[in-house]
Amino acid sequence: MDAVEWVDALPALAAGLGVLIVPGAAVVVCGWGLSLKRLLAAPALSIAIAAVGATLAGAAGIAWNVLTLAAFSLILMGVAYGVRRYARASGDAGVSQHAPVAARAAALVGLALGATVIGWHVSQGLMGPGVFSFTYDDTVHLNAVRWAMEHHDASPWFIGSVSKIGFYPNGWHSVASVIGLAASVQPIVAINVTNLLIAALVWPASMLALVWTLLRRRPAALVAGGVLAGAFVGVPYSFLFFGTLYPNLTGYAMVPAAVASALWVGEASGPRDRLRALVLAVGLAGGTGLAHPNAFLVVVAFVAFIVVARLWTDVVRGRSSMSTRRAWFITGAIAAAGGVLWLATRTHWDWPSWGGPARELWEGLAAAPYRMPVSIALLVLLVIGYASVGRVREAPALIAPFAAALVLFVVGAGFASENILRNIIADPFYNDPWRLFAILSISQVPIAVVGAVTVWDLGLRLLARVPRGREALTRIVAVAGVGALVLVANGPTVAAGVSSMQSVRTPPATGGYVTADELALMERLDRTTDSDALLIGDPQTGTAFAYGISGRHVVEMHILGDLTADEQYLSQHLAQIDSDPRVCQAVTAVGVSYALDFGAVRLDFDLGTDKTYPGLHDLTPGEHLQLVDQEGPDARLFRIVGCDARAAA
Repeated sequence: MDAVEWVDALPALAAGLGVLIVPGAAVVVCGWGLSLKRLLAAPALSIAIAAVGATLAGAAGIAWNVLTLAAFSLILMGVAYGVRRYARASGDAGVSQHAPVAARAAALVGLALGATVIGWHVSQGLMGPGVFSFTYDDTVHLNAVRWAMEHHDASPWFIGSVSKIGFYPNGWHSVASVIGLAASVQPIVAINVTNLLIAALVWPASMLALVWTLLRRRPAALVAGGVLAGAFVGVPYSFLFFGTLYPNLTGYAMVPAAVASALWVGEASGPRDRLRALVLAVGLAGGTGLAHPNAFLVVVAFVAFIVVARLWTDVVRGRSSMSTRRAWFITGAIAAAGGVLWLATRTHWDWPSWGGPARELWEGLAAAPYRMPVSIALLVLLVIGYASVGRVREAPALIAPFAAALVLFVVGAGFASENILRNIIADPFYNDPWRLFAILSISQVPIAVVGAVTVWDLGLRLLARVPRGREALTRIVAVAGVGALVLVANGPTVAAGVSSMQSVRTPPATGGYVTADELALMERLDRTTDSDALLIGDPQTGTAFAYGISGRHVVEMHILGDLTADEQYLSQHLAQIDSDPRVCQAVTAVGVSYALDFGAVRLDFDLGTDKTYPGLHDLTPGEHLQLVDQEGPDARLFRIVGCDARAAA
């Protein structure tokens, strides 16, 4: 593996910070001024801007790079400023109200601490910017980033062409590719830098935007929100060891900001200001969908549950003049629209459940999935939060998404595959317990924050009884409390997640999807093959990674996807090249010049495909196959020779 250290990746980190902060922050300032709660959503908005910008650039035939991103950001800055002027012209925008200094300072402290804690864990889990995860999903992600960087196109259909599908959500790929291009680094470095910054910057900032909105900018809540964003393994850590699911990581990191922006629409002071808020909400929701459709579903579901919960709370408590009949009508309309969306996004995937409902209820409530160790300190905060959340002013907005996410997780992770209810409500999320657990984690962070604030308020009441030195003692307790929160975010559940991240980034000596020998051979391909080489190999043995690692093109950049007739013939018969003239004809038609044989060990994963590659295994040197390189007993590279003359004959 490339021995790149994080210090070597500082230029890429700087470029990444620019890509993830400047576009969104500039648009927010032009449209809303120096509003800190909206600036907390700026990193998520930057991803949305990159995703939409890359999509439009691809459609227009414009090269995707940092200049294109800057130009598109300038256009959106003008739009945001125009919308701001439109709102101000009617007086809807109202008087600008700056948050108290204490709230702003607390948010910045919370963000800094959360970024530090998460950044440390993720950097340890990634094992360096030059180390990669050799898992099923990474087959396409590594190749897609190199593909986008080489061709300056990160549009959804161009990214989809890597796996031979018409459309693939491009939020993550647009950011990773533009960071790689801006910093002139290898795709692997760009990918690791992107994941580190999404986890350590986008996610805690996004969560703080939601905590600010739901808990009324309380300083204690804002500090706790930033730190506790790093205490849950569901987001961001699980997506970096399961899958690995980088687009899901991106989309789920954006969810809190997108939900918060939708709630800001209801806080607007008039029709034009509401339109201004709606522009931001639509932009964030759409960008979240371009990161991953699953994440868009979460945004819609959370907002819908919050709206309905608030509606009925006001009706039942007499705070609204709305009739019960009208409330039922609105609830039914929201449910019907949500049902249509749910049915339209079915995936027909069936990941196995983890255990029974009782076990998964416990794992969900304890925030410790799949037999991972329980963090007792986090569990204590959660229990306090569960017990006290009903007394919070925004209780409906906190409880409704959590309750829905808990039910979804318990059904998806705890019910059998053939269960009808499971297939109805969990199918849009691939019936995948890990994705469902991540949704639950998003809803649990504010609950844990409520628990932390409850403990802080109790401490303040106790300190009020101290006759002397109360102010100094309060400061000491505050510092100790922050330290305790940092310890909570370093619990055993997170440690297990970091260990799992490391395990998928360490190729085994033998028996893995990609072994250490195979990796070593692929890292030499830029020296052992011609620059215009086209390689063929069984992608289910890891040969597809050859393109992303070395830049040498391969017949299949992903495991799934259809083959041409000639490609199919080679996959079945290349081993018979010396005796079957048809093989050389197929070699010439496809343009293949090298073959990779990585032995018999294939990806241990049900792909739902019947493709086989018997012709690409057990290759032996002969008239048309020359052994060029070998690492260990199973990783071998062959040059295909003599086919032009034979095909002509």
